[in-house]
Amino acid sequence: MNQVAVFMCVGLSVAFLTVKMVFEHWLPPASMTVNPYLLRFCARLSQGYCRTSPKWVLTSLVITLILVSSGLLVQMQFSDDVRLFNQSPAELLQQEQQVRHAGGQNWDSRFIVLLGDSTEQLLQHEHALQPLLHTWQQQGKLGNWQATVQRVPPLQLQLEVQQLLQQAYQSESIQDYLQQLQLKPPAIITNRLTPESFPADFMQQIQPLNSQFASIILLSKVALTSSDLALLTTYPQAYWLDPIADTNASVKKLRYQLSIWLALALALAVVILFWRRGSHAASAIMLMLLLAISSALLLSLQLQQQLNIFNLIAALLVLALALDYGIFFTAKLQHKDVVQAVLLSATTSCLAFGLLAFSKTPAIASFGLTVFLGVALACVLSPLLSVLAVKESKIHAAL
Repeated sequence: MNQVAVFMCVGLSVAFLTVKMVFEHWLPPASMTVNPYLLRFCARLSQGYCRTSPKWVLTSLVITLILVSSGLLVQMQFSDDVRLFNQSPAELLQQEQQVRHAGGQNWDSRFIVLLGDSTEQLLQHEHALQPLLHTWQQQGKLGNWQATVQRVPPLQLQLEVQQLLQQAYQSESIQDYLQQLQLKPPAIITNRLTPESFPADFMQQIQPLNSQFASIILLSKVALTSSDLALLTTYPQAYWLDPIADTNASVKKLRYQLSIWLALALALAVVILFWRRGSHAASAIMLMLLLAISSALLLSLQLQQQLNIFNLIAALLVLALALDYGIFFTAKLQHKDVVQAVLLSATTSCLAFGLLAFSKTPAIASFGLTVFLGVALACVLSPLLSVLAVKESKIHAAL
């Protein structure tokens, strides 16, 4: 998001400097000609807008805004699931599942992390957690799991097993059996299995973490509830990690921030317009902005079934472009010339961003769709600002 903001700021700044420093000095006044057919079309379009009744326009816009805003508030549904931002084809996903299943790597994105001061302490923590994992498996809440302790038992457990074996070898029945076979009891095994005894590639689930060690327990077919996860907190230094859920929470938080930024940007624009254009012009432009943005979001919601953070980013861009259109139509300029300029600007913007709506990536398609709808609606609605007779006054024009 920061990269998008920096890109837009730098791009707009360079474009402004280019127009201000290059076009005014290098291009002669009569060097740029416009197609006469386009001029006549814009003139007729301007006449059609100007014939509309101001009272009818104001009433229609207010009623439409109320209906659109009500529909948007009632039906508004956001999705913060990052998995929906970039969806792969169904055939590719099926092939991926087959490969992961054949390779024994069909693990869930959620996992358990254990911390310890040493590898031995990690193995003890994993061993203590095994009964809970068995319980979840018996309840059908967990398909399978993979932990290092399944391959390397803790030293204390290995010692207890050796002691039990020695006790068994000293029993009378085993002694008689060994005598019949003319065998001696096996000697006590002093060597112990440790994670260091295996190659590093074989023990990748244990990794150093600052001054501690971290162990990952891989899970499959996870269907745990919040009460099940609460039991996990009773185990020492055991943590449940869900990267997708954490990312979704971050996206949701960012979406709330974008909503606040959108409202603040709209409020700041209105304040500046009140100062530069007066109350009538500022109110009319605000009415047009709200109607264009809310209509674009409502139409995007109907076409996508749900909104996401990229629709809000697009709404910020629509706000900036629609605000420019509103300023142009409330300035002391020829209406047909403004219609021509706004029509060309909206056409290029729709072509540039509208093509993104056909992207196979849902996030990019959402952005392009909302920008296309918002810019198109702003282009259609902004000429009505002149109908409402909200031209800037001489006092405000002199500021």
